[in-house]
Amino acid sequence: MVKMALSKLRGAIATAVILGAATALPSYATELKLQLYQGPEHSITKIVKALSPQVEKETNGRVKINVFDSGTLVKGPQMLDAVEKRIVDIASPTYAFASPKNLPFMMVGAFPFIFRDHAGYIDAFTKEDTLERLATEYLNEVGYKNVLVTRTYYVGFYQMGFKNKEPKLPADLKGLKVRSLGAIQPFFDRYGITSVNVNTPEVYDALERGIIDGAIGVYSNWIDWGWGEPATYLVDVNIAAVGLYFAVSKAAMASLSPADQKTVENFLKTLQEALNAEYIKSDQTSKATINAKQLMKIHTPTPQEAKAWFESRDEVVQKWVKDVGPRAVEALKVVDKYNAPR
Repeated sequence: MVKMALSKLRGAIATAVILGAATALPSYATELKLQLYQGPEHSITKIVKALSPQVEKETNGRVKINVFDSGTLVKGPQMLDAVEKRIVDIASPTYAFASPKNLPFMMVGAFPFIFRDHAGYIDAFTKEDTLERLATEYLNEVGYKNVLVTRTYYVGFYQMGFKNKEPKLPADLKGLKVRSLGAIQPFFDRYGITSVNVNTPEVYDALERGIIDGAIGVYSNWIDWGWGEPATYLVDVNIAAVGLYFAVSKAAMASLSPADQKTVENFLKTLQEALNAEYIKSDQTSKATINAKQLMKIHTPTPQEAKAWFESRDEVVQKWVKDVGPRAVEALKVVDKYNAPR
């Protein structure tokens, strides 16, 4: 009787263990670290965090995306290095973070006056993968062999705002001190603009104190950072698109099954679509807010004025092609395909 009781007890324990294992929380085969440099309240962070659980759900717990914001694991300019070394598995840097060794090619994502509008920019990066493929090839050649560039998304066009002057033509900018941004430097040089390096949080104070005469920023900057308060005029011309992309570790993707790789790829595509839509809406909302609150006088160039703004394009692009070579020619063919004048 005692032996029988012990046997039943062992059987009950074994059954409980099996049932417990079946109902336990899943053990993740892979946990992918996704790094953002934006803070927790930023729209990019909110969208990424809201959509990332779909990967865990669709892989039945085999893969989980762990999102880190605010540059917790790695700051923005070091993101490519972190993906290469697999400190993080996925990161979302901006093209403006490109280091000197990869800037000559990566700058196509933020080049002045080559993208017509948000539709032209988005189409160039979503209708085909040529630009991202070329960027990946280039990065692999200069040492980032583990980095895959994918799913570029739009976050706005740089517009110029000024405190005391309303420039209607590029010639009106000569001698003005303007907050500089890397890839736009050739345009600044052409028109005699004095570049001043000012961090985003310091632009308000620099405008107010006259350290700079103007600044370049996307529409939401003039609202979210309050730049529209010390500034008076805004020139509504799409100088250069601001794009971010997802840099993915090839090694991390290779560690997944083909089905799970597809799930992660679909997740990044969903993010791209959601973020493109968010920033188109942001442009429209910010511009409407500026007008409604009369924060700044917005000047939309006439067709003749617009032509003058874009005259710098050929000169700047020719130098870039000379520096980069055939790959630049291939990239520009794609850009021109989707950005022909309307």
